[in-house]
Amino acid sequence: MKKPLLCISLVLVMLFTSFTTAFAEAFKDETIYVNLKNDGNVSDIKVVNHVHGFDDSDYFIDYGKYSDIKNLSNDAKPEIKDDTVKWPTSLLKQGDLYYEGTINKELPLNFEIKYFLDGSEIKAEDLAGKSGDLKINIKVKENFKDKKNKPAFLTQIQLSLDLDKFSDINAKNATSAIVGKKMNINFIYLPFGDGDFTLEAKGKNIELDPIVISIVSSSNGIPEEIKKKGNEFSSGINKMSDAGDKLEGGSKDIVDGTVKLKGGLSGLNSGLYKVYEGSNEVTLNSKKIYGGFSQFDSGLLDFKNKSSELSDGVKNIDEGLNSLSKESSSIKEGLSSLNDGTSKLNAGLGNVSAGMSELDKEHEDLCKLAKLLSSSSDPQVKMLAQGVLEEGKAIKSLDGALKESSKATGTISQNINNVYLGYDKYNEGLKSTTLGMNKLNTEMSILPEKINEMYSGHTKLTYGLKNMTSGYESMKDAYYKAYEGTKEIPSEVDKLINGEKQLQSGISSLNNEGIKKLKTSADQILNTEFLKVNNAKAYTSFADEERNKNSTCQFVMKTPSIKIKKEPKADNTAPEENKSFFQKLIDLFKK
Repeated sequence: MKKPLLCISLVLVMLFTSFTTAFAEAFKDETIYVNLKNDGNVSDIKVVNHVHGFDDSDYFIDYGKYSDIKNLSNDAKPEIKDDTVKWPTSLLKQGDLYYEGTINKELPLNFEIKYFLDGSEIKAEDLAGKSGDLKINIKVKENFKDKKNKPAFLTQIQLSLDLDKFSDINAKNATSAIVGKKMNINFIYLPFGDGDFTLEAKGKNIELDPIVISIVSSSNGIPEEIKKKGNEFSSGINKMSDAGDKLEGGSKDIVDGTVKLKGGLSGLNSGLYKVYEGSNEVTLNSKKIYGGFSQFDSGLLDFKNKSSELSDGVKNIDEGLNSLSKESSSIKEGLSSLNDGTSKLNAGLGNVSAGMSELDKEHEDLCKLAKLLSSSSDPQVKMLAQGVLEEGKAIKSLDGALKESSKATGTISQNINNVYLGYDKYNEGLKSTTLGMNKLNTEMSILPEKINEMYSGHTKLTYGLKNMTSGYESMKDAYYKAYEGTKEIPSEVDKLINGEKQLQSGISSLNNEGIKKLKTSADQILNTEFLKVNNAKAYTSFADEERNKNSTCQFVMKTPSIKIKKEPKADNTAPEENKSFFQKLIDLFKK
């Protein structure tokens, strides 16, 4: 049974036990004290009867197979015959009557108690002083021959654990309360089949107080108003059941959605890493570009600083070329005059050489005569002939020299003409170069200003590239942080999924094991079985259920405590005859 059903049960206990009937005659309340063994078997049973009220009869008759009947109120003795106990009603005028009797018969409920330590079953008496994981299992079995017409019992099972000795206490479907250093744990059993209860805890130097079981019988029917409210309650449970189905379906959708979320987050994380790798590559490349731009800026700065010198150099070259062009024109004119002079000189030397050649030819006839006269005996003639011959040699020599000079002069004249022609072309080229240099000089004059503008613009571009690189760096770091930040999310989502699955399982269990069973149990309690049982038969007496009608009945059971053995102490128990009524009641559970 789940906790909601437990709550209903407690409410019903309060309802059923709060409707009492007043009797105008003697009435008996039975309290059955049962000493159980640690395994739940019965050790002994004693019944304490409380008779009260007034009766016109001479005797109050109690039915039951008692033995060892003791009057706990006074010294009066009952009349006992077979299974009949008769008390004079005159005793009730003195006050309520209490008496005790031992009885031997089967209980309406049987209990089976087992103990486990670290997963292995162990005898209760062997638990004392040990440590480990303790589990106590208590099973309740109905013991009614007539299953269809069985009485209704409400049962509470109470265990008390010392918090100095126990921790991690877990008792499913139980209520608990802490009083001082004790945790009191209560299980509630309703008569709808057998019951099964388990308590688990970690123990050290284990000692256990007795397990106390209280059983009461509901002997009154349920008023119509309660039935009506019960029907309304049943309707509410039906609505809860419908809502539970929707809640269970919704929890499944949540798990499915979260699983898809995990897949999306995994893809996002993988994508973020790829984006990080791409942004890292972009950052590295942008750094390289920025480095190249920075170097270009440095070169451009040097060029800017030297552009004025370059402009001045071009200007000086232009001015030099202009001067050279002017001087080249003069040189050209000189070469032209030289060319003309050499041409004329060459022509003159040609004429002179021709005249000399003519003179040589004409002088040869004179030399022939001179050769004839050279052998003359006349010294004057001979001398004159020799002079003519010498003159002929000189003329021939001069003619040859003039011819060589004419050739040389012709060559010089030709070379000078070639120089003139070449220089003329050089002069034309110089003029063109000068004009080009003039233009270059004009354009170079604005070069420093343009280079400065170019440097300023490129510097801004480089600065922007630097900021862009920094931005890429920040973006790369941001993507990496995002990647690192989302890397663990899928595993965390796994935990969320596990939690949602546990929640789904819990909701499913709540719906199937709780709400639906609650609905079934509520239907049984409010509409069928419990009402029929409660109205059909009231359990009024354990001593004799058939004949004791003016009676109520409750059971108090307990097991022995489990204690570490200590040295025995002197017995200071008061003698039986000096014990008070309450001492005698306490003694019922000291065996």
